[in-house]
Amino acid sequence: MKMASLLLALSITGLQKANGMSSGDVHCNSATSIWEHLPRASKVLGDPDPEIRVRNTMCLEKFGIDAAPILIKALSDKHWAERALAANMLAGFGAEAHKAIPALVKIANDPEVLVRRAVLDAILVIDPKSEYFKKTLPVFRQALRDSDKEVSRRGSAGLLKISRNQPEEFKKTGISITTR
Repeated sequence: MKMASLLLALSITGLQKANGMSSGDVHCNSATSIWEHLPRASKVLGDPDPEIRVRNTMCLEKFGIDAAPILIKALSDKHWAERALAANMLAGFGAEAHKAIPALVKIANDPEVLVRRAVLDAILVIDPKSEYFKKTLPVFRQALRDSDKEVSRRGSAGLLKISRNQPEEFKKTGISITTR
């Protein structure tokens, strides 16, 4: 809870800016005082300062799954840290964030390795039963060929998960998996 309060405090400036408020208009220690501003919080993600965008994205954690649409939008941010953070936060919502799968798939080949890792981690957590395997299978296959070993490892984990959760469908792909 202390971490959430700290993140909230760091993000207040951006929320105030987005809503045209002064520093006394929002209280850092109360999530309910800014709850009404969630619909306008996406304006903050357009701030030209990437640090403010990242701080405000962290603040969205307070809103839980209701913040998912804003986080999905943040996946297309021009700053890699914002994209990685949004993917990590969506992963924190687990299967509830299943609507993020198409956006995550879209950025799976991000030029920044930390974003690719975060995206693959998010897909693995958000799709625990491999229900979206038709969309995620190509992502995991591509990850196998990644120059980063951690990305490649996540690709292997994803394919193994699909093979276990959707064995009949996985056989049709012609991919063979050898486990050690």
